[in-house]
Amino acid sequence: FHPGPTLSTPKNAHCIIDIGNGNFMLIGGYPNSAQVFLLDWATWTWTNLPEMNFPRLYQSCGKVGNDVIVAGSGNGGSTNTTEIFSLDTMTWSMGPDVPGNTRKFQDATNGVVQLQDTFRIIGGGDEEYLDTIFEFDPENYAWITRPEKLVTAREFHVVVPIPNNFLDC
Repeated sequence: FHPGPTLSTPKNAHCIIDIGNGNFMLIGGYPNSAQVFLLDWATWTWTNLPEMNFPRLYQSCGKVGNDVIVAGSGNGGSTNTTEIFSLDTMTWSMGPDVPGNTRKFQDATNGVVQLQDTFRIIGGGDEEYLDTIFEFDPENYAWITRPEKLVTAREFHVVVPIPNNFLDC
């Protein structure tokens, strides 16, 4: 392990997305929770990207095609809004709301798993734990609530995808 390049403003409560070609986006977080940075691994430098429309802490992030999807926030209260950053145009636009009660969608507490062409937000909580699984539908650019539920509702957990053949004996 060795430290990366120094960010001009130290951050916490953010998310980081691998956007390919050795580049990563650091999105939101404290302080200045609308701020977005690009880490270019080849040059080992941080660059400012356009800020989000809505300041976000503890948001969920995933990559779908050439778009970065950012959902929810714990910035002064929970929200189920979504923003989409186009890597083609380098601009933000509003996306579909995550279904359900916004008071229960405090994303810092959920697990996020990136799948090949989509991602899921799993569990979480605010005033109570959630057993819900949301998935971003890349064909319709909409959120769906998965029929599966967590056996035990939970928050502040880690989600790790396991390949189908991993448990084959």
